[in-house]
Amino acid sequence: MAEILWDPRLTALRVSVDRSGLDATKAHWRIVAAWVTLSGNWDDVPPWAKGWQRDTLGGDHHCYGRALFRDGAVAPQAGFLLSWPDGSDGRTPEADGWANIPIQAGYDPKVTAGPYRWAKWGNAEVLAGVGLPFTLPWATTGTLGGHHVSFFAVWQETEPEAPTPPEPEWKPYWLRLGPLTLKADLKAR
Repeated sequence: MAEILWDPRLTALRVSVDRSGLDATKAHWRIVAAWVTLSGNWDDVPPWAKGWQRDTLGGDHHCYGRALFRDGAVAPQAGFLLSWPDGSDGRTPEADGWANIPIQAGYDPKVTAGPYRWAKWGNAEVLAGVGLPFTLPWATTGTLGGHHVSFFAVWQETEPEAPTPPEPEWKPYWLRLGPLTLKADLKAR
């Protein structure tokens, strides 16, 4: 599996990639890049993220999603779902190929992950723990409050992964060595 382009600030905000509902043995959508902007500012994003920047990407408290086919072409009819503990809302991409939806709920990343989950519809990885942080863990000064953070994720269609063979189980066997009988735990295949 190829490595993901990951903004380390996501980890500080307790954002993660959730594969728990994914069936990787079938074609699926994998997150290939994820980053944040603060107050719509692109000055401090990782250098690789600037390649995705377009004039229309300026929201300051949104989730943005883009889906790419296996060949790298934009999937223009892709659907995206933002979910939270008691609801959800969906979006499809705009003319620029990005779906976006505003977020409002705040959280304290010192205590918990954010309440939102952002995903490409279908068999896909999920960007989990998204929300508006009350504090920025990397900031040395700052005020408390819902900081305006936008979350960006790019999914790419991926070939099925080979199923993982099951681990051999340990089973007890009785071995006879002449007049002695010994118990041995051996792996059965």
